[in-house]
Amino acid sequence: MDKPERSRTQALGSRYELEEMLGVGAMGEVWRALDRQTGRHVAAKVLRAEFARDADIVTRFIQERSILLGLTHPNIVRVRDLVVEGERLAIVMDLVEGGDLRRHLREKGPVAPDLAVPLVCVLLDALASAHAAGCLHRDVKPDNVLLAAGDVSKPADARLSDFSIARLAHHSTVQSTGLLGTPSYMPPELFRDGQFSAASDVYATGILLYELLGGRTPFAGAGTAHTIGNRHVSSAPPRIPVSDQLWQVMEQMLAKEPRARQQAAATAAMLRGLPREALGAEALALQPLPVSWQTVQQTVVRRSALAARRPLPEPDLGEDHVETLADAAPPPSEPDRVGPSAPVHRSARPRARPAAAAALVLLVAGGLAFAATRGDPAGSEPLGGAPTGGGGQVASAQLTDASLPLGLTVARAARYDPATGNVELTITYSAGSAPLEGPFLEVLPSAVEGTDCPLAAWDGVEQQRSSTTSTGVRSSCPGYVVQVPALPPQGREGVSVVLSGVGLDLAEDPEALQTWLDDVSSATSQALAGGSVRDEQFPVQRVTGIWVEASPFSVRLRDEVRVEIGPRFLTGEEGAAFFDSFAAGGAPSGFLQQIAGGYDGVRLSTCSALTVNAQRQVIAQRPTDDCSVTVEVGKALAGEDSITVSGAGS
Repeated sequence: MDKPERSRTQALGSRYELEEMLGVGAMGEVWRALDRQTGRHVAAKVLRAEFARDADIVTRFIQERSILLGLTHPNIVRVRDLVVEGERLAIVMDLVEGGDLRRHLREKGPVAPDLAVPLVCVLLDALASAHAAGCLHRDVKPDNVLLAAGDVSKPADARLSDFSIARLAHHSTVQSTGLLGTPSYMPPELFRDGQFSAASDVYATGILLYELLGGRTPFAGAGTAHTIGNRHVSSAPPRIPVSDQLWQVMEQMLAKEPRARQQAAATAAMLRGLPREALGAEALALQPLPVSWQTVQQTVVRRSALAARRPLPEPDLGEDHVETLADAAPPPSEPDRVGPSAPVHRSARPRARPAAAAALVLLVAGGLAFAATRGDPAGSEPLGGAPTGGGGQVASAQLTDASLPLGLTVARAARYDPATGNVELTITYSAGSAPLEGPFLEVLPSAVEGTDCPLAAWDGVEQQRSSTTSTGVRSSCPGYVVQVPALPPQGREGVSVVLSGVGLDLAEDPEALQTWLDDVSSATSQALAGGSVRDEQFPVQRVTGIWVEASPFSVRLRDEVRVEIGPRFLTGEEGAAFFDSFAAGGAPSGFLQQIAGGYDGVRLSTCSALTVNAQRQVIAQRPTDDCSVTVEVGKALAGEDSITVSGAGS
């Protein structure tokens, strides 16, 4: 389709004006648009008309609005608005000049490791933030990486775009009736089982890193998209001449089994931890296409209950191409996202593991070591004892939830002693780059639905049962309010509890302990996401972002700009302000103390026309038509508002 002339503008809703088509993709057209309200230029992705005629797609489009608008990481292209108008669906986002990574690779070829690795780390940071907010990308590739600086020498300026096709993931694995993505970057589990998870985004990022270094994707070559899919499932990625240390991390990113990959944040930590000499090589020449492939040893992959009930057909992707494939098949009868109000299903019978709602998790069973999201490459050690399974054997299991938006990671390890029937549960809370304070909520369900809840004996930790009256938490089994010491940046604290009456039967279901541990995470997440929880309760576990209001929008010289900051919760609702620049000289609120360690965790920055003094007051210093007040609270939570300064103050 030819680009329209700049003078032939089109209205998009009542606020935007489409000025120039910038590109066309499988999902629709991207336009440069004018925001009439602010006078700024934005990018508008106008989806194909057939999507607007599909009621299910329109419904999902509207439901995803709050999540997409809440993705405010500095390396994610920010979505500003979603427009539904007649037969038009459009996503309005920041306009990023400078071109994309695909263009850079096409024009300049492979990238040296000391440039490629920092760039990929930034993308992994962005993915970690999105995963914590319950959103998968599903189509990570160079085309969706925008370079604001125009090249790869400034990784901090890279932006991951096109979360518009992401499906919300309140489970760590999403069932899909079709394929959504680009074949060269699709994970094996999508071809094999029709499943996609946060680990799948890490896999696609590993493909992107391989392509940055070698100039091509690992499974490129002759054949159709179906052939490429078979290579993803059964062939080892051909080695390229990079250092052994770097290749080891790449191999883990490209592991066939999702559970063998680290989460996005931990993968970024491993890459950043590589020694300088591992990244010191020059950029490679374009790597030749392989003529043969090494088959990897196949492992038995347990499919989900849905896949076992309804086997997925072998996908026919048609002819090979590089565009995104969007399957037009009808939506599955089982929804591919489960909201916070979904019940926790438990059974004594063997079944597929549920995942935590509102927090993406990677599961580890059978004593497999797992690296925590906080970025420790060594990971957490498995509990000792005999192998999992068997009615008369000691069993162990562990699970680490993905890092929450404020940086909290919760790792749980359980040990079951069949001699006593008790479960010893150890819970480790870890902070990210910002200090955090509890208390934290833990819900401890029974392993069998409809039976009595377990009895809990906590070991040397201050805790109390959660009261619906005081906290608003509703759950079928008691929630415990656990007090732990304040966590400094990168700090961690562990607590232990012995549970009796859990109702495990490992003779009938060898994986019952892991299943129950999954249920603990799921029940806790669902309780935290309940709409009745009081705003001030458990902010570290419930806050997904912040809102910022700077007022008035127009001031005069030497006037003070009032900045208020408040939370956005898992429910999508906004809470009352916990920071007010007018009152910043007093004691910080308990809310602010818990999520950021007090005033030291609040950072205000502005253009040169405004200044921020030691009391965090924002003062107008010179005239300007448009100045943003940018706010960070704790771990990478940001918002902005536009201020105009004109004339002289009194």
